Amino acid sequence: MKRLLFIGFLLLGMTSMANSEIIQTVLTSVNDLEPAEEWQVYNTYDGVKVEYRLARCGDGVELREQNLLLFKFTNTTNESKSISWTMKMFRDGECYNCHRIERDEYKHTINLAANESIEGDCSVETIRNQALSTHDNYIKHVPGMANTRLTNFELIDVTVR
Repeated sequence: MKRLLFIGFLLLGMTSMANSEIIQTVLTSVNDLEPAEEWQVYNTYDGVKVEYRLARCGDGVELREQNLLLFKFTNTTNESKSISWTMKMFRDGECYNCHRIERDEYKHTINLAANESIEGDCSVETIRNQALSTHDNYIKHVPGMANTRLTNFELIDVTVR
């Protein structure tokens, strides 16, 4: 009986470790990410490569100075693809949108022609198209403004057609 219990606990422990490894490979930390020109690969889904980078954006006139997490989607195949996902965001280590993840504002779709690449930049159009960017933080704060930072993100429910 003791031997059976030991084996049970051993299997349970191995399962817990395996599950935490799966979570770590999907959840991407941006804690130490600095603004950069180089794209970092997040993942590839059925021929669609997803990359990201942090950029300092805004001129202080039309856009407040802010850091944005920008995305780049590249169709590496010879056929048109559509990628859809839901964005899960963590601010200061806490899940920011978990209690409302089903809202349309967190669901995105990008259509890509064969071998096409679409990437976010610091333009007003990108900031309005939340499929290509996510707000990290403002550089200069005004009274009453939240002072949180994007610490992690995860693309969930990803489908490619």
